[in-house]
Amino acid sequence: MYENLGIEVVGADVSEDMISKSREKVDKEIQSADVSFQHGDILERSTINIDPDIVVCIRLLNWFSFNEVRESISNIDELDAKYAIVGIRTQSDEEIGFKKRLWLLQAQIIFRLLNLKKVNNNSINIHSENEFNQLLQGKFNIEQRVLVDIGTSPKNFGSEYYIYLLKSIN
Repeated sequence: MYENLGIEVVGADVSEDMISKSREKVDKEIQSADVSFQHGDILERSTINIDPDIVVCIRLLNWFSFNEVRESISNIDELDAKYAIVGIRTQSDEEIGFKKRLWLLQAQIIFRLLNLKKVNNNSINIHSENEFNQLLQGKFNIEQRVLVDIGTSPKNFGSEYYIYLLKSIN
C-alpha cells in the first residue's frame, strides 16, 4: 500500500529491539517500500526527528499513565502532522470506577489467600473516554472513531479499544 501511494514511512521507537524486529519484518515482507527507522520516544518530542504528514500510534497509549498519554498527545500535536491515527482503550466514567475497584478487590483477595507476591508491575491502563476526548479538544478534531475487537481479558474491565482518525486543528 505504501509503495503504491508513493509514501515514505519512518518508524520511531524507544526500543532498539523493536526497531530491529521491525526492520527484519520490512526486509522480509516489504522489500520495495520506502521504509526507514529511527530511535524516538513519544514522551520526549525532541527525540523524534521527522516532519510527518500523518502520525500513527497504535497499541501504545494504554501502557502509559494518563499524564503520559497527555504528554504523548501534546508531542503528536507538536509534530504538526495534518492527521493522526491513535488507538486507545477507554471506558465511560460511569463504568470505569466500579468495575476497576471490583477487579482490584478480587485481585487483592486472591493474592492474600494464595500469599502471592506481585510479579509484574506492567499492566494495561484503562483511560476515561471523557478525559481522553477533552484532551483532544483544541488540538484535534475527531474525524472518525472505530471500535476494534482486539480480544478480551478480565483486566480490561469491560472497556473498548478504539482507533481514532484525528485531524489537526492547526
